[in-house]
Amino acid sequence: MPDLFAAAGVEKVQADLRRMRVLHVLRGLLLIAIDREAEALEPKDRFAKSTKNRYASRFRPGLPPDPCTDDEEEINVALKITTREVDGVTVAALDGRIVLGEESNALREKVKSLVAEGKKKIVLNMDNVTFIDSAGLGTLVASHHSAKGQGAALKLCHLGTKFQEVLQITKLMTIFDVYNTEADAVASFSK
Repeated sequence: MPDLFAAAGVEKVQADLRRMRVLHVLRGLLLIAIDREAEALEPKDRFAKSTKNRYASRFRPGLPPDPCTDDEEEINVALKITTREVDGVTVAALDGRIVLGEESNALREKVKSLVAEGKKKIVLNMDNVTFIDSAGLGTLVASHHSAKGQGAALKLCHLGTKFQEVLQITKLMTIFDVYNTEADAVASFSK
């Protein structure tokens, strides 16, 4: 099929297909990583109170089952962003999930506002990020390019092994400056 597109001169469609393949692979890797992590942390029947919950735990591991049963409360885990200054570098500590919707919009807006305030050295501390989907990853990439286009530098720290694997497989590790600790990320600006 790509040959047919090339013959017709539809390069944009080819680029879109490549992007869709990358997102599909990324989604699959995230689901596998979440499934493995959930199995390692808790027994397999962790949500086995009802048939609905067994379905939810099988297809949505690590997430609360939908809809909640009468004896459960729905937990809305939003993304919390706390900023502070360390040696002239703005450190934004992220806590929660970076997913499609309010969370990814909040992150995008926070980075935009920091750059608009004249903050040119930004570190995103991912230590407490519990989940990131393809939209969240896209938000990180877009924020990085937006900051770079305005003369700011955006660096990541405390990614965790699963997220680092996803970045390596999707070749996005080459886009971001990634550091193991916040101190290393902050120190990298003075080099």
